[in-house]
Amino acid sequence: MANEHKETEQERQFRVVDQMLTMHSLLRDRYIRWSRLLDYSILGSSVMLNAFVFSGDDTYLLFGVAPSQGRLLVSVVSVFVLVVSLVAVSANLSERGRTHQNAVTELANLKAEGRRPDGGELKSFNKVMATIPPIPDRLFNHLKSKHVAKVALSQMISEFPGAPVWILKLKLIFLGSRRAWRNKL
Repeated sequence: MANEHKETEQERQFRVVDQMLTMHSLLRDRYIRWSRLLDYSILGSSVMLNAFVFSGDDTYLLFGVAPSQGRLLVSVVSVFVLVVSLVAVSANLSERGRTHQNAVTELANLKAEGRRPDGGELKSFNKVMATIPPIPDRLFNHLKSKHVAKVALSQMISEFPGAPVWILKLKLIFLGSRRAWRNKL
């Protein structure tokens, strides 16, 4: 009979915390990146639009555009930038990023608690899990895949120190794809 290892509750909790830590870190980074991209795009577009608002007809002619068409284009782009800025405000991406950063902090503290030598279940596991934002269902599998790949890549880095990380990533993609195609569902 095979000696199967049954996962203890503490091991399960630690695994879930580690996975959630990766997921919330990825979401935090995504929201902060999109927030900055939108902010800088709106700012840059606004500066460019203001430059054209105060320019004369000769500026439009310099770009080979009739002044009336140039003013119309500036008006249309201005409305577009306004709509994008309203969407950015309503999406509140920077706040969503901060929410996931708070979850990362809570989960990191919980992970540190799980590494203490006293053993036992993570005492604040249920409390922390109840307070952090849930992972959206539509993103869960993608984020779990990223976490599992991160763990596998970390193991490969330990096994092959000095190998370029990009080569290890390619090997991981190749081996994972090959295994997925060979196994029947």
